Amino acid sequence: MLFTYKALRKDNSNVSGSIEAADREAAMTALSKQGLHPLLVSEAGAKRGFGISKKVKSSDMVIFTRQLSTMISAGVPIAKGLSTLQDSTNSTYFREVLGKITKDIEGGTQLGDAFAKFPGVFDDVYVNMVRAGEEGGILDEILKRLATQVEQNSSIRKR
Repeated sequence: MLFTYKALRKDNSNVSGSIEAADREAAMTALSKQGLHPLLVSEAGAKRGFGISKKVKSSDMVIFTRQLSTMISAGVPIAKGLSTLQDSTNSTYFREVLGKITKDIEGGTQLGDAFAKFPGVFDDVYVNMVRAGEEGGILDEILKRLATQVEQNSSIRKR
């Protein structure tokens, strides 16, 4: 795949260009190895403004997070829970994201690391909280807290 990028050099000057890589993460790794700090990496030719929306509604995130927490509390394996939630979302983009995350989980990736691949959906706080929940064995509790936090943040933005 071809990716376009904007990055910072070590002297803090901007550079942009394109790079061939298997996926976005591989492109970012390749740029880092070139001594660049990637700021923006996106698939070349990706549609902007038309087609599938690249955003996930706060309400969808709250529902997803609460339902995943409930499933984990009930002992449902994470990959199975994600797959079930993927089938139940109305957002085409979120369904696509959850499908990729499910594949990563089935391949042995930690949930926090899988979420981190989609910074437009899962911000740093969300990802790091999930990682902490995984490490501490309290992922279901952390997800409940995150659902409340996402809900509160979305209601603050609406004011």
